[in-house]
Amino acid sequence: MLFACLCFSLVSASLFDTALAPPPWQKSSAAAYALPVVEVTADNTLLDQSCIVRIAPNLVIADLDGNGVLHVVADEVQIYFEEGTVLRGAADGTPGDTLTGIGVRVDGHSKVTLGDMEISGFRCGILVTESFDLKVHDVYLHHNFRQRLKSTPAAEDPGDWLWPHDNNQQQWRKNYGAGLCVERSRFAEILRVKVREQQNGIILDGVHLSSVRDSDCSFLSGWGLAMWRSCDNKVIHNAFDFCIRGYSHGVYNRGQDSAGILMFEQCTNNAILRNSVTHGGDGIFAFSGKEALGETPAPTEDFSYERRGNNFNVFSNNHLSFAAAHGLELTFGFNNEISRNVLEGNAICGFWGGYSQHTSITSNLFRANGDAGYGLERGAINIDHSRENRIVSNRMEGNACGVHLWDFPSGLTETPWGVANCAPSEHNLIEFNSMRDQEVDIQLRGIAHASIAENSTAEGIELSVDIGKEASLGHAIVCFEEIPGLKRRNPDLPDSIFLDPSMMNLGGREAIIMTEWGPWDHQAPLLRKAGGSGTRHEYEMLPLGTKVQYSFGDPGGAKSFGLQLQVKDGRASVIFGADGYAEYELIAQTTTDEFRTGGWFMNTDWQVQVFKSPCDPREDFATWRAAVNGESSTTFTTKQLNLIYGMQGPANLPELKNQEVELGNEGFGTIATTTAKLYPGMWLFKMRSDDGVRILVDGKVLLENWTWHGPTVNEAVLEVVGSEPKEIVVEHFELDGYATLELQISPIS
Repeated sequence: MLFACLCFSLVSASLFDTALAPPPWQKSSAAAYALPVVEVTADNTLLDQSCIVRIAPNLVIADLDGNGVLHVVADEVQIYFEEGTVLRGAADGTPGDTLTGIGVRVDGHSKVTLGDMEISGFRCGILVTESFDLKVHDVYLHHNFRQRLKSTPAAEDPGDWLWPHDNNQQQWRKNYGAGLCVERSRFAEILRVKVREQQNGIILDGVHLSSVRDSDCSFLSGWGLAMWRSCDNKVIHNAFDFCIRGYSHGVYNRGQDSAGILMFEQCTNNAILRNSVTHGGDGIFAFSGKEALGETPAPTEDFSYERRGNNFNVFSNNHLSFAAAHGLELTFGFNNEISRNVLEGNAICGFWGGYSQHTSITSNLFRANGDAGYGLERGAINIDHSRENRIVSNRMEGNACGVHLWDFPSGLTETPWGVANCAPSEHNLIEFNSMRDQEVDIQLRGIAHASIAENSTAEGIELSVDIGKEASLGHAIVCFEEIPGLKRRNPDLPDSIFLDPSMMNLGGREAIIMTEWGPWDHQAPLLRKAGGSGTRHEYEMLPLGTKVQYSFGDPGGAKSFGLQLQVKDGRASVIFGADGYAEYELIAQTTTDEFRTGGWFMNTDWQVQVFKSPCDPREDFATWRAAVNGESSTTFTTKQLNLIYGMQGPANLPELKNQEVELGNEGFGTIATTTAKLYPGMWLFKMRSDDGVRILVDGKVLLENWTWHGPTVNEAVLEVVGSEPKEIVVEHFELDGYATLELQISPIS
């Protein structure tokens, strides 16, 4: 056990005692460079010598032809911005999803230095291609391109998922934008780059023998650092925190392929050291790639799939915690090393290593991972088709599961990669690990094989090992020697990694607060809807404790609708106690800013019946519909049709919490009926359902998606003529899994 103790001492010393780098947003004095000043006033300005760029305050220079505003057109030049100069491609406040163009362009030139720059308002702030010996330092990139997110605190929208799997035609940069993008280059040095309020930070596409150091690309809605076919690079002492989308604390944890660090398509021999990569979709998401697996045509006739993947990478002394999905996802790779990292509070698991081989996972701390896992994928370490992997001298405490290995038949074994590389899941070693307070310490399923030796638990507690019928166990020796606690200067976050002191001590995943543009930065004031449904909407101003005054935008109009505003302890509640439709504008005034938001109520008496499905409603609708009057049917009323069954079925509904409902979690139907008075005009019916749904108005089908599907949004428009009330009927069926039925009805202005 001495070896394990020494390893944890190394964690404490090397991870948490790192000196802080200078903040990347503090520019050097441009005058110190003694270079000529170039006044820039127009697009397509050519820079053919070393110089200092000056741009008039608040001047906007759009990239009209999409090829860059500033063009560096010579080798061995140094380009700096004068203090106070900002290159703006669009006016402040321009929506991020409308931004286009490139700020600074370098193509085919070497030994170029770009420094002391501030750039905003473009799809890509800096684009460098075909360069040798590039240096980018002390650059601040902000308010560049980002997508407007469709997901809300209440529900995920599948349209927000990213697609990182293709980038051979630079889809990442073109579709999602970037602060700094370097393509097909060598020996680049990227130092002290800060990125904020956009989607992606730094993209390395086909970049080799380069480094990214002391940079801070955080609070982004996509990727902090994205690497594609990039090898032999060093990523050292950076912050890639809060790079996330697809998360609502306690509601859903999807991540939608966002990540602090993304490594796709055969990124090999990279060193990822001493970085803070917390509160992301994944911390690090490393996938060997579609070409490596043979999911795309082989690039050459003699292309070999043997040992193809993200290989020989080192991930050491990083903080990979509080992710919506995984702290580190590393799949289909060989000979990677994961050592001396902290992986804490990740929703699904700390390390997910499907099809990994010859991987070394040593001397890491895994703590409290897997509280929101999916099925049996949960806990500290999960590996599907694990072969010859070493899990040695790790500390695991409070995880849903310690080590979970499994091997069942899969179509992936039939891919070209699988044919060349898949072999029985054997020769795995689980040794010298400390395991405390876990639901299961070790679980083997399918034909997975592991040798288990010298793992310690608390004295008097037996190591819990769950072995399936087909799985095999080499040998298990349990000892009870106590491993000393890991000394941490901060119980939540390692403050020595952060470059911005304001980012310390933000807590776990509850600190992830999403807006329609990305994660909140915990600094700028934010007015958000904090809860409430039905006849009550609640709002709060962040940071908590901010002095704020609330009012209606049109107090007289709100009062005529019967709306009330209640304010208590900094939280505002908008209440609508009548039937019918009402909309409002809420104003929140702080000492420095004014915020406006709006909402609406559509209150009507819905009569809801839930019942057991006697058949598949897609095949025999008449029999299914008749069951609404059967013995299993339960009836209740509600003011709004907002039935989020989740994974638990009708018994989980608040309206039925005091009733005995025995419908189960699958195979049930819902029929909801109301009569609503809609004034003349166009009305939008927006339905989110899982599974099938149909809306009828006065007996005619308005909207239909009578299929087995995941959470899906469908919309339809109803034109109302006259003043007669409308009978609205909603039919819904659930086959299996997750279920929801959420209807919003609102007028179209």
